[in-house]
Amino acid sequence: MSRRSGRPRITDLHHDRRIVREVEKNRFVSAAVLAAQVSKEIGRPVSSDVVRDRIHEAGLHGRSARKKPYLSPKHHRLRRIYAKSFDKMTHHFWKRVSLVMRPRLSCMERPDEYPYGGGLTRHLMLSVLCLRLSPAVRHQWFGAEVGKFKTSLSHQIIGILIFFV
Repeated sequence: MSRRSGRPRITDLHHDRRIVREVEKNRFVSAAVLAAQVSKEIGRPVSSDVVRDRIHEAGLHGRSARKKPYLSPKHHRLRRIYAKSFDKMTHHFWKRVSLVMRPRLSCMERPDEYPYGGGLTRHLMLSVLCLRLSPAVRHQWFGAEVGKFKTSLSHQIIGILIFFV
């Protein structure tokens, strides 16, 4: 570090690197927890703002874990019943369904070339079903179209079934 005017920094390069290393190990650790660890090391109080400044200087920014909604056994049972209700549908029923392939945008080569853009709003929809398709089903339903979107088997493709009147 070069000499500069103003108040001297409370942490040196060694401590700054240690803070960054801890954050890279666990992206969800709070600044207050890191400040307590660094304070013990240095022997002087370090605020969480100082820790945040060092993290931002390193080009890292805040993360917070997302909460997933709780799915009770009842939810699982109802979802299974709903999915199984489509097992016995006839060919006539499925002919009334328009299948639209909607890959994640990151799977696509160019998002502006999405072929199904505004056309869906013109149709009267009775119901929309979102299904996560397994690679086998994906290949069976879409065949060569999957390659058009540059997807690999590890990507999830969402199929949207739109029922028309």
